[in-house]
Amino acid sequence: MKKAKTPAYPLSWEDSNRLIAGLFKDGKYRHSAYVRLAVDFGFRYVDTSKLTWGDVLRNRVGVLHITEQKTGKPATRTIYDNTKSHILSCWEALEHPEYDEPIMLSQKPGRDGKKRVATVQNLNQIMKRKETGWIAQYDLTIHPQNFSTHSFRKTFGMKAYEKGGVVLAKKVLNHESLEVTNRYLLLDERDVLAFNPYE
Repeated sequence: MKKAKTPAYPLSWEDSNRLIAGLFKDGKYRHSAYVRLAVDFGFRYVDTSKLTWGDVLRNRVGVLHITEQKTGKPATRTIYDNTKSHILSCWEALEHPEYDEPIMLSQKPGRDGKKRVATVQNLNQIMKRKETGWIAQYDLTIHPQNFSTHSFRKTFGMKAYEKGGVVLAKKVLNHESLEVTNRYLLLDERDVLAFNPYE
C-alpha cells in the first residue's frame, strides 16, 4: 500500500524463479508472465500492468521503451531471450490472446461488463492470502508484511546491485540519488548484517 509503514522486501532470485515456474505449472499464466516481466524489467506495477503481449512478442529490436507514470521519466529495458520465451509460453498456453491485449487482464470484467486490467490492490490480496496466497503455495521465504507487487521491483534492484553495485541499481531504478537507492533497497542494514570479518 502507498506510504505503508512496513516496506516491501525483495525476493531471492531462487524464490522468484520458483514462483514463476509454480504459477505457470498451476495454470496461472497471466500471473506467471507478470512476475517474469516485473522481475526482469523492474517497472512499478502501474507500468508493468500496461504491457501487452505484443510489446514483448512483436518487439523486433529487443529493447522496450516506456515512460514511467509516476515520474514521467523514460525507462529502457532489454528483452532477454529467457523473458521472451516465457511470455511466449504463457501466450500459447492462453491460446493466443490478441497482441494488443494487456497481459495483466483481470479475469473479472468491470461493472460496465468490459475487460479491465487487474488492480494492484486485488493482486496484492491474492498474493498475501493466508492459506492460498503465493507465500504458502510456493514456499517463499518472505514475511507477508514485506510482500507486495513492489517486491518484484526490489528483486530487480537487488539483482542490479549484486551485479554492478549501488550506482547501477540507482541508474536502472531511475532514482534521483544514491541515498534514495540505499534507503530503497535497505542497503545499509543489509551490508552491516552481511559483513563477515572472517571471509
